[in-house]
Amino acid sequence: LKSSISLQCSTMDRNLLFLCALLLSFTFALANANANANVEHSESSFYPLVMMHGLGDTCCDPLSLGKIIDWIRKEYPGIYVLSLDVKGDFIEQTADGWLLQFNKQVDDIISIIQADPKLKDGFNMIGFSQGGILIRGYVERCNDPPVRQLISVGGPNMGVASLPQCLNGTICDIVNRVTELGVYNPIAQELIAPSNYFKDLGKYDDYLEHCIFLPDINNERAQKNALYKQRMESLLSYVLVMFTEDTIVIPKESEWFGFYDSAKNDTIVPMESQEIFLDDWIGLKTLYDSHKMHFLSCPTNHLQFSKEWFYQNLMPLFNDTNDVAGYF
Repeated sequence: LKSSISLQCSTMDRNLLFLCALLLSFTFALANANANANVEHSESSFYPLVMMHGLGDTCCDPLSLGKIIDWIRKEYPGIYVLSLDVKGDFIEQTADGWLLQFNKQVDDIISIIQADPKLKDGFNMIGFSQGGILIRGYVERCNDPPVRQLISVGGPNMGVASLPQCLNGTICDIVNRVTELGVYNPIAQELIAPSNYFKDLGKYDDYLEHCIFLPDINNERAQKNALYKQRMESLLSYVLVMFTEDTIVIPKESEWFGFYDSAKNDTIVPMESQEIFLDDWIGLKTLYDSHKMHFLSCPTNHLQFSKEWFYQNLMPLFNDTNDVAGYF
C-alpha cells in the first residue's frame, strides 16, 4: 500500500504533494487503529476483560483474538478489553510463545496489568490454550489487582504428555534441536516455553525437580505455597473449556484437570480423583464445593469454536457489572 501510493505521489504536481502526505498519514493511522486491540474506550459499567493468547498466536491477529475482541465490544459497548502484548510485534510475540519461558511471561503479565489504571478495581481474565495456565500463574503469584472470573479455554492445566508439533521455520529448528537434549534439560526449560508444562510420568521425579513452571503453580512439590491456594479461592468463578476432539493438548482431559494414571498413557484419571483436587493443593476442591468451578465442552478440535458457540457459552460471562455477576 505504501509503495503504490508513493509511486502515485511521485508523478503528481508538487502542489499536490502536501495532500498526498496527508493521505499517507491518514492511511497508516487508520491501519494502526484497526490493528490495535487495546484502543481506549469510554467509561463502562462492565468490568474490564484481560485476554492472553496461545502458542503461535498474538494479541491482536484479526483472524483470531482481534476478531474475538470485536465480537465482545459489539456485544458490550464501552467494555475495556486489554489483549496482552507481552512482546512487541507479530514476529516477537509468535516467537516468545515458543521461546520465552513461562516464569518470565508471567512476570511480564504482572507488570503490564499493574501499570494499567483501568484494571485497579478488578477484572475478568480469559486465556486461550497455553494462555490458560499463564493467566492462572498471574492469579496464584500475584492477583493484585484481583481477577473476578478466570476462564481457561483449552488450557493444559495438568500438562501435556506430548509437546505441540513445531514443523518448519527458524523457530522450529531451534525448538526441535533443543528438545533433542531432553525437555527437562536446563537449556530446554529456559529456551522452549512448552517444555515448562510437559509432564512425563515415566520421569516424574525429573519433572518435579527440573520443570520450572507447572509443578510450581500446581503445587505438586512437597513444599506447598499456601498463597497460591488462597488466591485461587478468592475467584468468583473458574471456568474450564475442553475441546472434545482435541489433538493438540494431549490428553485433552488436562483442560479439565484430568491426566493419565501412568507413563503408559492409556487410562485417564479425572480431576475429582487427582491429588491436586483431593488434597486441595490450589483450592480446586474449595471452588468446586462452593459451586464456583464450571466445566464447558466444545465438540471440535483445539480452539476451533464457532462464533455461535462463543456467543452461547462464553459471551454471557462478560456481562459482568456491579449489578450482574457474569453468567453463572
